[in-house]
Amino acid sequence: MASTDTEIDSDAPVRRRATRMGPGPIIASALHSFYTVGYGAASVRDIASGADVTVAAVYHHFASKQDMLVHIMSGAMQDNLVAIRAQHDAHQGDEPAQLRSMVESIVEYHTGHQAEAFVGNSELRSLEEPGRSIIVAMRDEEEKLFRAVLERGMESGAFSTSDSVITARAILAMASGVAAWYRPNGRLSLAQLQRQYGEMALRLAGA
Repeated sequence: MASTDTEIDSDAPVRRRATRMGPGPIIASALHSFYTVGYGAASVRDIASGADVTVAAVYHHFASKQDMLVHIMSGAMQDNLVAIRAQHDAHQGDEPAQLRSMVESIVEYHTGHQAEAFVGNSELRSLEEPGRSIIVAMRDEEEKLFRAVLERGMESGAFSTSDSVITARAILAMASGVAAWYRPNGRLSLAQLQRQYGEMALRLAGA
């Protein structure tokens, strides 16, 4: 079926009702569409239908489908970074505790926000500029936080890894990957999963 992303609905009463609802339901619908069918296959009309608003209401809040993707990915990255920084700052001077708690934070976020994590991991290829640069910069900031902890631990003797870059990337890939398979009713509780991933991260660092 041909895309109708640019079609504008002129139903003013419905448009006014949708505008008063705000962008929340639109983003929720966009996230569902990007998660279930992928960014490329999702249409603005489908997103509007899922949010029970008009196409015009979608464009009132977001300039394009690309704008919605950047909104979702940047919001997820920002929430993740805030949680990581909080754990980083709470364990100053203790690199093993910093690393463990930062990894546990990533596991908690990615198991609790699996759709956002999936879209974030799979749709970087769909980002256009300047959105791509925004997201890449946030990912770089996350990696730098881990590299800094690893390098301080290497200097103090807490960690024996010889390559902070590769180790940081391996840890981040491992921790974020839980979003692909985690199920709340699985054999491990979230606390058990966090503990195991924290321990694996320490082993990768050579603690």
